[in-house]
Amino acid sequence: MTTTLKQLTLTTTKCHADPIEELLIGAGALAISMQEDKKQDLFQLQPDESILWETIKISAIFNPDNFNTEIITIIEQTLDLPQKILFNINDVPEKNWVLESQKNFPAQTYNNKLWLGPSWETPPSDNTNLAIVYLNPGVAFGTGTHPTTQLCLQWLAENPPINKTVIDYGCGSGVLALAAIALGSDKVFATDHDEQALAATQQNASYNGDHFTDKLNIISPNEDIPKTAPIILANILANPLIELQPTLDKLMEKSGVLVLSGILSNETDKIISAYENNFSIDSIIQQQEWVRITLTK
Repeated sequence: MTTTLKQLTLTTTKCHADPIEELLIGAGALAISMQEDKKQDLFQLQPDESILWETIKISAIFNPDNFNTEIITIIEQTLDLPQKILFNINDVPEKNWVLESQKNFPAQTYNNKLWLGPSWETPPSDNTNLAIVYLNPGVAFGTGTHPTTQLCLQWLAENPPINKTVIDYGCGSGVLALAAIALGSDKVFATDHDEQALAATQQNASYNGDHFTDKLNIISPNEDIPKTAPIILANILANPLIELQPTLDKLMEKSGVLVLSGILSNETDKIISAYENNFSIDSIIQQQEWVRITLTK
């Protein structure tokens, strides 16, 4: 008997496509696809009004037991959208979505120091100093292929946290936490508001052996991280990062480095405004429409 899944289809502007994809992944989407949809109405302003913008149609597949239309409200509020998103829901037959995700999960190398890839791939053998992290796609939360995560992985590869404590705040699948361990961190604290993300982090750590699980400390949302750190990575979204400023400030050691990502380029100024009183700006690096801001306390 074929299982029926739920397909959520919505339309958004190009600038919001990537953050919406991240939120859908966090909500448990099994697979996501995008296509240009330049002629479709995006927002319904009034019952008798509409506006045409260059748009992207996003389709997300969910297990029916893990689907709630509240994700639309969460998207509108998180991105501070002024209008309601138009969407529809359809039933679709189940595919082997893990196999589908494997096709879109290439191995990646950063700064010739960090290799990140699925467990069925073989790392290059001509670089014995390459730090190795295995991940498997499955229950979402990211595999390191999104520009916001790549920006953070590039920073880690360029600044290996050898013998340093690292906090991965908003860890998702634990990609950054595991990369920090592979690159020499002696202790990593990983936390997220979503318990499923913490489970995904634990699962990904298990693919990499005891060396990783021994150094990884997973902190649930109702627990406090027990110590400060010289390096904090926070790959979330702009509005949560602004709200978290007091928390991240408290967790950061004097002269420590804070790496913020998940920020659209047009949101850079409001992030700087939120952090500039207690931090100095080291660098702002852009990839596509996303930026990474590195700060020192």
